[in-house]
Amino acid sequence: MYAYRSGPPPTRVAVAARTHAGAKHKSNLDAYLVSDFEAYLARDYATMCEPVTGRAAVAVAVFCGHFFDWNRSPAQADRAAAQGFKITRAAVDALSGALVAGPPPLSDVELRERLGQSLHSAGQGVQQAARDQRFIDTAASCTLAVLQRDRLEVIQAGDTRGYVLRQGRLSWVSQGASPDGYAMPNASRPPPLGVPAPALPPLYTYELRLGDTVMLCSRGVTALGEQLLHGILMGSATLEAAATAIVDQALAQRAEHNLTVVLASLLG
Repeated sequence: MYAYRSGPPPTRVAVAARTHAGAKHKSNLDAYLVSDFEAYLARDYATMCEPVTGRAAVAVAVFCGHFFDWNRSPAQADRAAAQGFKITRAAVDALSGALVAGPPPLSDVELRERLGQSLHSAGQGVQQAARDQRFIDTAASCTLAVLQRDRLEVIQAGDTRGYVLRQGRLSWVSQGASPDGYAMPNASRPPPLGVPAPALPPLYTYELRLGDTVMLCSRGVTALGEQLLHGILMGSATLEAAATAIVDQALAQRAEHNLTVVLASLLG
């Protein structure tokens, strides 16, 4: 159980992110977002590595787009993405707008309501954008994580993933696995944004500790496998080095999908 709090102290987080089209694609349908609940601080950039401070919390998210119409060609996807018509951009716009809609949430109830509303808004943004025939992809997976000084909230739709590395253990927290090994991942997976669903996906809450590394990643990165990802994280001196090594390894293996990884950890 987690007690109700009012006005949590500021949260300072180190963030490193890298995104790449991958070895077999020209267009990158992935995206990521970093926000302090007062503004969005980074999105869609090739790399990011800097500390972020939020009065209430720091939010990070990873998105990947999905093709549901296989009659469309990769060349069409490249043209659409080059013109700005990728569904993850619509999802990022909607999510970032909802996260900063109003003052930073101070209580746990306000924070969780904001997260649910934000993911719902992202889903609506995807559905609205998908009506435009210029969008080649029509659904988006999303993993959204919010870091506070002592707490982590994670919510996921689709097949992006969120992990926590704690004391040498890598746990799939966006599917409900405990960082301390008390629970295994859930077998069921919520549908991506843009696909009708009866309810919002579950929101998981965990204790967050100094020394934990939070990793959000898209399909191209998860294809490396947890054992290899664990080895890279354990063997990297910094978050920036780990993000670079993960993408470079996926490129060396001729990744089938776009590649995006966001790493975050608390700063003392």
